[in-house]
Amino acid sequence: DVTARLAAAEAAAKAAEAEATAATAGLAAAEAKAGAVLEAADAAEEAEEAERRMTKRVAELESEVRRADAAAKKAEARAERLAKKLNETIDKKEKTTKRKKAEKKNEAAADGALAEGSGNDFADEFLDTSVDIVALPALSKMRKQELVDELAARGLDVSGTVPVLRARLREARAAAE
Repeated sequence: DVTARLAAAEAAAKAAEAEATAATAGLAAAEAKAGAVLEAADAAEEAEEAERRMTKRVAELESEVRRADAAAKKAEARAERLAKKLNETIDKKEKTTKRKKAEKKNEAAADGALAEGSGNDFADEFLDTSVDIVALPALSKMRKQELVDELAARGLDVSGTVPVLRARLREARAAAE
């Protein structure tokens, strides 16, 4: 009877030991899973923080682009106003020159000093046929090929993206003023 109980106790002890081993293995698996969950949570937090930083930087860059666009439009509007004013000044100068030339011819004809159609006043004729100044097109409305053409005409570098070409041409136009 004692032997049977001893054998039963040993069997129960082995079963308990097997259960403890299984529980230990389950505990180790649970700890590993918990560690993985914590690592995933940390990674998710880091990803969210990176996304917040990226969103903030994108907003800052968009703001900078809006400010740069506004400054470019303001500069282009100023350039257009200056070109218009220059054209008006040239037109006024041409009208004044033509009027003075006509007055001189009338005075000379009245004095009999200038024969009809002699055309001896070279300086006045040169001023009348001087270069026409045309308003420069707005940079924001120019296509890449137009930018390249104007830069090439000015003897400047024609490589780069459209914003780079616009900036280069804007500087060249400002320097020409």
